[in-house]
Amino acid sequence: MAESRSAKNKRRFSLSSTSAGETRSVGEGVARELAQSEHIGEGDLQSIRMDRIRPSELNPRKLPVDATWIQELADRARREAGKGPGEPADDEVLEQLDSAIAAQSDVRVRTSLESLMLLARSIHNDRLISPVTVRFVEGRGYELIAGERRYLAHLLLGRKNIRALLRRVDTGNPADALKSEITSLMENIAREDLSIAEQINAIDRIVQAKQKMEPDWILNGVNLMRLLHLPRRTAYRYVEALTAPSEVRARIDDGTLDSFRSIEEANREHQTAEKAGATGIESQKTSGGVAKKTVQRVSIRLDEGDLRNLQELAVRALGNDEVARLGVDNVDWSDAKAAREAVSRLLDAVRSEGE
Repeated sequence: MAESRSAKNKRRFSLSSTSAGETRSVGEGVARELAQSEHIGEGDLQSIRMDRIRPSELNPRKLPVDATWIQELADRARREAGKGPGEPADDEVLEQLDSAIAAQSDVRVRTSLESLMLLARSIHNDRLISPVTVRFVEGRGYELIAGERRYLAHLLLGRKNIRALLRRVDTGNPADALKSEITSLMENIAREDLSIAEQINAIDRIVQAKQKMEPDWILNGVNLMRLLHLPRRTAYRYVEALTAPSEVRARIDDGTLDSFRSIEEANREHQTAEKAGATGIESQKTSGGVAKKTVQRVSIRLDEGDLRNLQELAVRALGNDEVARLGVDNVDWSDAKAAREAVSRLLDAVRSEGE
């Protein structure tokens, strides 16, 4: 199949990086125009200095290491390889980085860094294929929307610049700012390596921002589906997690509940326990190693007819002699105080009989 003219131009005039130590292609202007055409509507494709970009606090994934830690690791590797500060990484520097990563005792840190090194080597050998996405915020500079791992890989490689799609956000416009946050969330939440807790906490921030902007906005499946363009079932599952009791949310945050199914089961268990408590069922609670029996009581309004029926049931359960002994065989049920005392004696007797 013949190669198209556009594809041939892209192959001949690849968009060169502006990192130190690399030369610009003579066809960079053409390449930039061709590359920009692939991202129409996504933002302006630019080469931005690394030191002007900062990771976003909205990123739902929390890596075990941050940009400062990565930069220090990269600087140590350059020194050990005999390179000056700011020099781009070569094979010798990459070997030093591999050795430093292998020496990490924290398994989570080591695993995260090994994944970053795979990406860094790919960028080192084949250049950055997909640009990161940033937004410009007045007074704060460029903020990452998507592509944190690509950004950190560039730090490992000592790159001075990175290809980025620039989106401009009017921070004075709440609707524009919210749209930017939703975009950042959805681009990050689509990754398969985000935990359930990270996804839920990220959506929670978006919901709070939406409700702050529109106080009448209600969190439910339909509204969340429309806000984040989610499938219906997924939206309702997120709502169930977001509105879960504090005990369940705590188990989500600490990773104990790591799937929608486990969250649904925990919610059902919590609801069952609440219903059991509301009906006055006794529960065993342990405090200081000593089992204590506690009873949750509820108030019930009974009319005179209900009380007489209760008396008849007590006679059947306890017998006439026991009812007479308790002094509840001839009670004026219209007297609230007398009725309350009689019911209390009857219930205590029935409970003792059951034990």
